[in-house]
Amino acid sequence: MYSIKEVAEISGVSVRTLHYYDEIGLLIPNKNDKGYRSYDDKDLERLQIILSYKFLGFKLSKIKEFLALGMPSIVILEQQLTSLKEEKNKLLTIIDTLEKTIKVQKGELHMSSEDKFKGFNWENSACFKQEAAEKFGEKVIENSFQRMQGHEEEMVSQMNTVFQSLADHLKNNVPFKDSQVQAQIHVLYEIINTYSFDCSLSVFAAIGKGYVADQRFTQNIDQFGPGTAQYACDAIQYYAEHR
Repeated sequence: MYSIKEVAEISGVSVRTLHYYDEIGLLIPNKNDKGYRSYDDKDLERLQIILSYKFLGFKLSKIKEFLALGMPSIVILEQQLTSLKEEKNKLLTIIDTLEKTIKVQKGELHMSSEDKFKGFNWENSACFKQEAAEKFGEKVIENSFQRMQGHEEEMVSQMNTVFQSLADHLKNNVPFKDSQVQAQIHVLYEIINTYSFDCSLSVFAAIGKGYVADQRFTQNIDQFGPGTAQYACDAIQYYAEHR
């Protein structure tokens, strides 16, 4: 038997979280007369399954539902292994992209606009999809993924062209309010509406702010040129305010 402190140390799950799992009926350990919790090996196995499902992006309510169905743990482990392999391949692609980007910055290599986004396609990331759903609603994101299906490369290519143009304008010190820049922002807005979802100006402004608030976006977009993410953000805010 294990105390709650021992389980926390073994699993890396906080005592507070274990208390919460007990409260919602997800992981209910034995309790003595004084209310102290104790966990056996079956509890630890269940906790491992819970963490596996969490890694795969499932909500606690859905995990509880799955466990109630008594699905064999081997199924979960196989799902986790598949997910890890996919993440491994994605990380290797990102590493390759970053290595090439460093060489580009050193003037040792030319990199196409398409190559700059390899490994960063957010539609392939369950984690990002979950974050987007929390921000804009699951229905909006699901509709977006359906509309985008089969057009991913086309969308990325067009967005790359826009960001490269914005980077060039920034390099030439063209103000983000300039009609040339605003024309590119309009193209970006149309790309989102065509390939993703019916985007309001307020949501478009929020997306623009995300370019600088989220370092993943900032680092990605700034590959076209330092400061491009902030430049795009400022231009989008101006566009949204004056449409």
